[in-house]
Amino acid sequence: MKITKKQLKRLIRESIGIPHSLQVLEDKEDRIMSFINGQLLSSMGASDDINVSIEDLLSLRNDIDSIREKEGMPAKDYSRPYLYAAENAIKQHSRHIKEIKEELDIEDQRAMDMGIIPYPDGTYASDPGLLDLDDYESLENTITSAMNNFIEMGYEKEDVVEALKSIIEDV
Repeated sequence: MKITKKQLKRLIRESIGIPHSLQVLEDKEDRIMSFINGQLLSSMGASDDINVSIEDLLSLRNDIDSIREKEGMPAKDYSRPYLYAAENAIKQHSRHIKEIKEELDIEDQRAMDMGIIPYPDGTYASDPGLLDLDDYESLENTITSAMNNFIEMGYEKEDVVEALKSIIEDV
């Protein structure tokens, strides 16, 4: 009786106690790796298919790693020299995703600082010192008019400014 390679793998896994679901996931990971490698080495490989497959593969590897950790098994070594093209593409994709996440973190921080989105605690940044131009000009005209009235009544400009500073500090 002949035993196929697949049957032999299944027998070995069963004999050392690897859960069936883990075996299915690892087999799927092998197939996706082979697909990615073939797409990369072929002139007909579509980059969109490759990127989607890499994302699926990384998600699958996370699932495999979590099952292995729950079962108390050692982490799987995913390096396979014969699939060098796929391994390199996965490394590049992982680096690219990491860079994008870092950029998003910076952009999120900027948006939080500008008060566009809330901080993680739910509060918004606010800078009450910033008025829009029309309101600023209106406030400036009101203060200038009041200052000019007091100057016309005989007060020195410096005294009026000091009085306004004192009023603003009290508010």
